[in-house]
Amino acid sequence: MFSRDVGEFNEEITHLFSPVASPSVPDRILLGVGGRCICGALGKPEEVTLFLPCKVYALTRVHACEIELQACNACPRAYRHYVGPDGREVGIFNLNNKLLFTHDLLLTITLLPSHRLRLLSLHG
Repeated sequence: MFSRDVGEFNEEITHLFSPVASPSVPDRILLGVGGRCICGALGKPEEVTLFLPCKVYALTRVHACEIELQACNACPRAYRHYVGPDGREVGIFNLNNKLLFTHDLLLTITLLPSHRLRLLSLHG
């Protein structure tokens, strides 16, 4: 299927990943000013916040962290939606307040051609 062997591919992947350093992932990701709920409601500085566990996926490891959240007053309480931090200022994409991804990981994944991603999943 491919003209190169897996060893050559592994060397290329190592070269691709090695120059990129993951940003320093904080132990606590704070709410800040730009936090929003999935419904679009903004957080209110005077409201109570809480810290819940989350995982930040980086190029070389997964970081166990805490994320500062605030109950959303616009959503029905039964939904248990929270206002969460944007994460942009610390180089993190917040998917759903539980799963977060560093910008360098997302950039690397989008730059890999799809056939190489398939090989990574088969051989990694």
